[in-house]
Amino acid sequence: MAKVTGMAELKRNLALFKIETKMSVVGAVFHGTILIQNEAKTNHPYTDRTGLLTNSIQAVQPKIKGNKIEGEVVAGMGYAADVELGGEKVEGGNPNRRAYPFMFPALEKMSQPINRGVMSAIKQIRWVER
Repeated sequence: MAKVTGMAELKRNLALFKIETKMSVVGAVFHGTILIQNEAKTNHPYTDRTGLLTNSIQAVQPKIKGNKIEGEVVAGMGYAADVELGGEKVEGGNPNRRAYPFMFPALEKMSQPINRGVMSAIKQIRWVER
């Protein structure tokens, strides 16, 4: 009967590979959220008289939930949804405020660079003998 050796080392290397893969993708996702943040701050259609809404747009550190990595960009002003969607579409919003979308267009514009960045991060991971 053949004896298999090195299983403990194989399991350890697989665990390290999984961690390295996840961390590489987390970095790529975070870079993607920064791309969206910068696009939303730079190319918005609204007039920001105070600068508060634009300055409140922030990329959030990605969250790992099981096998998912979630990136998030937030606009911290209470009226941000009114501006993005228009007041009539927001509960308690100003029905006279028309929409000036800034987040969704930024996401759309940056989706291809983000996808390329995540794929590049995955492709650059190498199985290295330890």
